[in-house]
Amino acid sequence: MQPHSLAEPGRVIAPPESRRLKAGVVTLAPGEAVGTHRTHHREELIVALAGEGLLMKPDGEQRFAADEVLYVPPETEHDVRNVGDGTLRYCYVVALLDDDG
Repeated sequence: MQPHSLAEPGRVIAPPESRRLKAGVVTLAPGEAVGTHRTHHREELIVALAGEGLLMKPDGEQRFAADEVLYVPPETEHDVRNVGDGTLRYCYVVALLDDDG
């Protein structure tokens, strides 16, 4: 697998290249959101690379900024919104658990 620049949006890695990891880079304009989705049987890390964001989950909201890391547990519905004046760029890393095959 060739290296992927974290400066560029898109998928970084996913099966079949890896056995249990999926990762990608997301870029959001001010006010833009990725859209509500669920982790299902997966754990997710969000690694903020640039900008300011808001992680929204049923149990509350959490602001974050560049160089911060957030954890989203399995079975969690969530959304990420850019709440800053500039571009929000983050890398997500999803670990597929055993029952995902």
